[in-house]
Amino acid sequence: ATATGAATQPNLEFTIVVASLPAGSVGTFHGYVARSATAKFTTADNMGARFEMTTQSNGTVSGSVIEGVTKKSFTGAKLVSRSGTPSTHMLTAPLTGTTLFVDITLDPSTNTASGVLRNVSGLSSIAITAWRSPWSTVAPLVKATNYKAQHNFRIENLDPANGPQGYGYGSFIVTEKDGTLTISGKLPDGSALGGSTFVGANGEVLIYQSLNSNRASCFGKLVIDATGANKPLDNTLTGTLTWRKPASLPAAKDYTYGSGFGITTPLSLEVKGGTFIAPPKGGRLLDALDQPDNAQLFFGTAGADGGFPQLLRITNPNAVTGTTNVATMSATNPNIVAMPTLTFGTGVFAGSYKLAGPRNATFFGEVVTIGATTAGYGFHLLPTTTAATSPKLSGKVDLTKQ
Repeated sequence: ATATGAATQPNLEFTIVVASLPAGSVGTFHGYVARSATAKFTTADNMGARFEMTTQSNGTVSGSVIEGVTKKSFTGAKLVSRSGTPSTHMLTAPLTGTTLFVDITLDPSTNTASGVLRNVSGLSSIAITAWRSPWSTVAPLVKATNYKAQHNFRIENLDPANGPQGYGYGSFIVTEKDGTLTISGKLPDGSALGGSTFVGANGEVLIYQSLNSNRASCFGKLVIDATGANKPLDNTLTGTLTWRKPASLPAAKDYTYGSGFGITTPLSLEVKGGTFIAPPKGGRLLDALDQPDNAQLFFGTAGADGGFPQLLRITNPNAVTGTTNVATMSATNPNIVAMPTLTFGTGVFAGSYKLAGPRNATFFGEVVTIGATTAGYGFHLLPTTTAATSPKLSGKVDLTKQ
């Protein structure tokens, strides 16, 4: 029944416009979460995390935060248009199995995403930085042609008083069709450096490496500059990483900086490099001249031990079609330096030497182009005594042509 005298309610008509996300906000994003002792979900402190996210044109979002090797996901979230900036979208999503939330804002004009990982109250939060893969393998094709090359890089600890003092190194080859890449290298304490990702629209490359049984980490962003006249052959690469290692557990039997470093303030690592171009068939790395003693290894200071040089000759057994190089030390070789690994196609080198005692040392490195200079950069690990449990210290290794 209708009450007598009831007011007639007018019909309301309005239009809801559902628009697809702008292209710069759709796709796969990679990045990192900064270090925090509170906004985290594992027992380790200040690990930072790898961040991954996929967005759909209808605004649906899914992703994960990977702290060390522990992965937590967020799914089913929806992006909404940000007030006042309709092209910019944002979301808030709970991180499954934690009390944390992901707050993210997408900027399609830069193909980037930024935000925080936070607790419910927001009193504990830490920054998220990420970037989008712009490449497409379906029509219309978008290829990473300007990045299609092997990129080698050097890693240098900027603190001369703390942590390993050698050069770390790494390399990756960018796949043209989709911009994907796999990093391979070493940090200057001998730890492996790796991971798979893609190159972003602005040349961004993610490094996130969990270390020391997921108690330590090294991560950050590299940027490839592919704006040169001869790209990708003249690409350059720069970046900054942070590295933190707490004291190792006794059971680890860690004799290489086992007391840790960068605990209060993580080490800042500077990354430089560029496109690596292998020698032509019959050629020699470093474009070394075809003559005796055409190259030199220099082993820098490692702890109290001073550095020393060692002359060598780089040869190609087949001067016409050969794709191998051999390193032969000069007859004057008091520290019995040997370098059995000298890889023509990648620039990787490795070897050993002995000091009195004997103290047996190993070294590793890679040929890198920085600006107009192409040289080998690496590290050597030298025991401080002859004992099997002796601490090992890291020093720089330089391989240059003469």
